Amino acid sequence: APKLTYCVISRKIKEGMLFVAIAGTVVDGHKYIPDVVKKGASVLVVEKEIESIDESITVIRVGDTSVVARA
Repeated sequence: APKLTYCVISRKIKEGMLFVAIAGTVVDGHKYIPDVVKKGASVLVVEKEIESIDESITVIRVGDTSVVARA
């Protein structure tokens, strides 16, 4: 099976990567979702409701994205 690489830093996203949007105390990764989509992220892991996204992108909503990033 192909390996899916994940990233929590929007500027490092490359085509086909998974982006984990962490809602930090200073910076909220959810605000970078439009940017990572333009860069080719194929999967988004979010904890907040997000605006409509292209149907080709998988969106996974969880209770706490910081837990996902540590896994």
